[in-house]
Amino acid sequence: MGKMSELAAQKEVIDEINEIDFKPLDIPETNVRSAISNWKKTMLSLVASALETYKVNSTKPIMNSEVAVLKISFIESDGETEPHYDVDDLRQQMQAVLDELENMQQGITDGWNEKQQDYAMDSEC
Repeated sequence: MGKMSELAAQKEVIDEINEIDFKPLDIPETNVRSAISNWKKTMLSLVASALETYKVNSTKPIMNSEVAVLKISFIESDGETEPHYDVDDLRQQMQAVLDELENMQQGITDGWNEKQQDYAMDSEC
């Protein structure tokens, strides 16, 4: 998907949100728009945080403890095959995210176990 079609798709979503009539839901329109705006700001902040820690030449995924960023690659047609999304690359990126989360979880588990052992030793004294 080209840059212009991405922007067109984003504009279409925004236009659809702007056309929603919140009156039947008895929700003030300003509250909904404020919530959407806050959600966007939160997500942008999380993504920015993940990007700040990413090293350009790193083999690690772009992520932190709250968000992961996956790059969706589109392979243009070479004239002999149809254009398509590189889902193999996406699977590899997602597997790297899952592997990193497993490592993070193992660190949390190890830390928790050490803390529990310390408590047990302290209570024996």
